[in-house]
Amino acid sequence: MNINILKPSQAIESAFEKPNILLALILIAVPTFISLLGRIAFGADILSTALDEFVIAFVTFFVLLIVVFLLGMVLDVKKARGKFLGLFSALALLQIIALVVVILSILTISFAFSPEAVQFAVNSQNVASIEIMSAQTTEFLDTNPDAVNLPIFGLFMLIGIAITVWGIYLLFLCIKKLTEGKTLTALIVTIVTLIIMGVIPL
Repeated sequence: MNINILKPSQAIESAFEKPNILLALILIAVPTFISLLGRIAFGADILSTALDEFVIAFVTFFVLLIVVFLLGMVLDVKKARGKFLGLFSALALLQIIALVVVILSILTISFAFSPEAVQFAVNSQNVASIEIMSAQTTEFLDTNPDAVNLPIFGLFMLIGIAITVWGIYLLFLCIKKLTEGKTLTALIVTIVTLIIMGVIPL
């Protein structure tokens, strides 16, 4: 199984032809693991949430897997049949995108936020409600106008958007390979999948 997502077509083809479930499971776990390490480095307490975050990562992946496979079966049972393990491995390549996003997030916090802003974020992780957190964040930014380096933050945001688009393209290739259908069909199924997964709000 080839995990070089810089050559996406080859990577997806390899995943379907030579699925590797163990490697796929490792890819699912790594982004969460690195995220937890990053939060430890910033002083966050992760003991109470670490297991939950791994569970969420795996549940989210398997929901995506089932949604894509069922959509593929609806389109053409014969073409989708026998490709479950290949789809499993192919979708796991999306976790490399997730890993890059996690690393980018750590870099953003390190270079675009002041130490005071990082400490504020760590202290706010157990705030009871979004409304309270929003009010506290507004107050903090008003009293600490230099807490965020906007040019650097903007640069990292643009990189993050580009990486996310690349991830959506990988999903599109997975669906196209599963259904062996036309580009338009795969695009429509990709959009439907993103809506079901809540990536694209209705």
